[in-house]
Amino acid sequence: MAAEIVAVVPEYSDRIGRIRHTLAFLLNIIPIILLTTLIGLATGRLPEMLTALGAFGLLRQTSGGIHLGSSEMCIVVTTVGATVLSFSDFSLLTVNIMTAISALLALLFAPSRIEGRTLFPKQYFHYLRYIATAIVCINFVLESSVIAAAFLVQSVMLIRLNGGEVRDA
Repeated sequence: MAAEIVAVVPEYSDRIGRIRHTLAFLLNIIPIILLTTLIGLATGRLPEMLTALGAFGLLRQTSGGIHLGSSEMCIVVTTVGATVLSFSDFSLLTVNIMTAISALLALLFAPSRIEGRTLFPKQYFHYLRYIATAIVCINFVLESSVIAAAFLVQSVMLIRLNGGEVRDA
């Protein structure tokens, strides 16, 4: 699809990687948002589902993490995940513990598996760890169960179980 766009608009041929990335992102996020919205309307949990989806997505963009094998699997898992996370209801102490664990994981492991999957240039990767950690720490002010759960799920997905990765940061 990106090659077809460049064929029509050749002056963008040097940006085919960015076009490909943007198209892949849109082809994933649009069905996720549509399905999540439909399920949220049906369950009466639309605000919570969109909060979970937004928190997870925001942190994922700056921290990376595990990638599933196909777009379809990503759409299904993310939609089901947003649905389950929308029912999160924890005590304030639990929310703060979850947020602290997420912040520690982001500080230790972000960015993870992000190379080739982001528009951020590699020279800025070392800043992403601190941005991801700061995003997580915002929940110490918001004190949201849904956001704490979404951040914890995303932060756990940063961990590499079969060996670490080399980082410049």
